[in-house]
Amino acid sequence: MSRNQKVLNYLIENGSITSMEAYSRLSVTTLTEAVRDLRGEGHVIDTQMNYPAGKSRFGRYTLISLAKKAA
Repeated sequence: MSRNQKVLNYLIENGSITSMEAYSRLSVTTLTEAVRDLRGEGHVIDTQMNYPAGKSRFGRYTLISLAKKAA
């Protein structure tokens, strides 16, 4: 299964994903690239940046809607 398909399946099942979840659960190290590719396919994915005190910022990507299939 491709990286993008793994990420899309995870988003469908769980609603959102962070880079740490992508790495630990899917062995995906390039989440931002996967999200970029999925957006290019027409999927609507929102990014929410988180800034925990004293820690590195991170993004949470949330699936808003799947791409409409071409007829």
